[in-house]
Amino acid sequence: MIPDATAERGGLSQGTIMGIHSRTALALLAAGLTLGAATSSAQEALDIGIWNQGPFGGDPPGGLCFDLMETIAERTGLVFNYNPMPANQLIPAVVSGALDLECSALAAPGRRDPGIVFVGPILTNNETMLVRTDDGTAYVSLADFAGKRIGTTVNPGRQAAITAAGYEPVLFDAPALAAEALAAGNIDAWMVNAAEAPRLSTETPGLRIVDTYVGVIVNYGMIGVAHGEVELMGTILQALEGLKIDGTLDAIADRWSVPRAPF
Repeated sequence: MIPDATAERGGLSQGTIMGIHSRTALALLAAGLTLGAATSSAQEALDIGIWNQGPFGGDPPGGLCFDLMETIAERTGLVFNYNPMPANQLIPAVVSGALDLECSALAAPGRRDPGIVFVGPILTNNETMLVRTDDGTAYVSLADFAGKRIGTTVNPGRQAAITAAGYEPVLFDAPALAAEALAAGNIDAWMVNAAEAPRLSTETPGLRIVDTYVGVIVNYGMIGVAHGEVELMGTILQALEGLKIDGTLDAIADRWSVPRAPF
């Protein structure tokens, strides 16, 4: 039983605490009591999914999202149990209830997904192109790739951009497959997330970033929170706004060479 005085200090009534997810309730109570200096012994860690690729995440956990969520933890008293996984598994894991929240470069989709809501933005996504190093063409736009085979991993935004330019995108289920196809000459160019391009271009010898290319895609990575976790969403949002106001979010983005959030 939580004493009434403690519940009042945390800003949550007994009835409210009993009505929300047990792990979230304890985490939020601790956050309200300590304002960033919580003792984690009073709460259970929230399960968070993090992309297993840099610069946004890593396995073991690292990257922009790890730094961001650890900073949020310091300021709120929340405790996170990190689960690195492929990007395409993150949102389904939150929707299914396997995770409490996720942090990645993923943007909110252009529709309402049951089971998840998004808080942010935390970063800006742009695209760029990779080609083989023996291709020295100074490509500027998609129009310059006339007659070329352009590949991308499955991604609605990149697929739409390639299609709108009049090409049929060559789709790959994984970056390694696209890199292999480009290196072998099975495609002529590979459209990728600009923040990932330095890593992708060095993982496969013989590829280069097209520095002259001007991107046309802009979307914004966010934090996905399980639907119905209103208090958790509010706590994350309030902490995130503080990080934006004092410049901490920008500093984290700069540390990982990720484009900053627009607001």
